Amino acid sequence: MTNSTTGAIEGPRPARPQELPEIIDLLNKWIRVARGNEPTIARDWGFIYSPANAENVMIMTAGGRIVASTGIWANDVRLGSAQLRVGGINCVLTDPEYRHHGLGMRVMNACHERMIELGCHLGLLGTRIPNWYRRLGWEYAGVSRTYELNRGNIEFLPELPAGLTAEGAGLEAVDEIVALREAFPLGGIRTSETFCALLTARKLSEFFVVRQNGQVAAYLLPSATHIYEWAGPPALVAGLIRAWFDRVDDRSVSTSTRREERIPLCLERATLSAPAAAISPLTYLLDGLHMPGSIDYIGMIRLLDPRGIFEAFGRHDVRVQMDEETITVARGRRSVTLNLCQAAKLVFGPEAIADGEIDLKPVPLCQWSLEHV
Repeated sequence: MTNSTTGAIEGPRPARPQELPEIIDLLNKWIRVARGNEPTIARDWGFIYSPANAENVMIMTAGGRIVASTGIWANDVRLGSAQLRVGGINCVLTDPEYRHHGLGMRVMNACHERMIELGCHLGLLGTRIPNWYRRLGWEYAGVSRTYELNRGNIEFLPELPAGLTAEGAGLEAVDEIVALREAFPLGGIRTSETFCALLTARKLSEFFVVRQNGQVAAYLLPSATHIYEWAGPPALVAGLIRAWFDRVDDRSVSTSTRREERIPLCLERATLSAPAAAISPLTYLLDGLHMPGSIDYIGMIRLLDPRGIFEAFGRHDVRVQMDEETITVARGRRSVTLNLCQAAKLVFGPEAIADGEIDLKPVPLCQWSLEHV
């Protein structure tokens, strides 16, 4: 394909480190500034658009100028004893001058191939144009939970054990929290450096923790009204949630009191993110207390190595055959052939796909919102 004013279109190919500033400028121009926002791509996603990750940024060029780009971030996630590699898709963009020529599709197909080379079991993305991605084999799947906390139900959570006190903590506690997450494997594997980069991208810097014997025994990562993630023994985390709510809620203030902007002066309600109950004792605890909550998809998923997913969970009785457009899953004498979108739901749920054709429960998945790119 050529353009009479800008030259031949080339690619897709991995970016070179020296091309990263141009990529960041392109993304800022059309994803940030054109939408009325500050040019924050380098701050928000610096760990993706870094020299160490340049080969995982797929681009296309025209006349030597970058006109399409998509970033990949490979993140290993632990789900109890299982471990999966998730390929996060970031900032899919084609310069408006070059749209409607299939460049985005070509870049995404290159990302699929690169994620397979990286050993990713699945790809994950968030989008406002899901039908476009469905054409490439992506579909909404997986389960995430959101619980509501308010003055009427917070007292049903257990209190912290006597002698333990909750406190705020800053980035100086990151090393301890990384160690705690190793002891309670749920979600993405992080180094302290990666954790700080993710916090910077979300403009977060404060934890809420409880210590035992001088060490962080449970933590929350909250904003003003939402708890993004947590780790620790479930009863201790539940007690920490109650302590956090009690600290940020001023019970002396009426819930009808408002500032001029009609913002309440107290904490009327807060929310808590959690994974599916199959891999989260805290989710079991909250469900056992009948805490109100909602279910949503984790995001749009594309299967890359379904056989490896089942093997990671010890499901060696499941047989998988995959080609470019379909996946056949067999167990015992039963089998079902599905397209890639249907198969994402078969593997991760929540819908009961082909329930009468093959007896197969979805496998659990957790990637905290902090890890979504």
